[in-house]
Amino acid sequence: SPGGSFGSWDLDLTIARLTRQGEIPEVIVVAIDNTSARLTEYRPEWTTYQGTAGRGAEFLRAIREQLMPEVDRRYRTLTG
Repeated sequence: SPGGSFGSWDLDLTIARLTRQGEIPEVIVVAIDNTSARLTEYRPEWTTYQGTAGRGAEFLRAIREQLMPEVDRRYRTLTG
């Protein structure tokens, strides 16, 4: 399907169908935008990409300490 740079996974449609069919419970999907530095951001620190050390721990820390609290604040989430 058309959509973004790499097309669309139709995730919204797939989740709606699976939820409607009782295959999965209701879920909250959070999509994190990326930049041209994404390969560095996703990699472990002990690896390099084009001479730059990975920043995976920093990326995960931002998800845990910034993104998740904001999602919990805005939406009806399960604790824990």
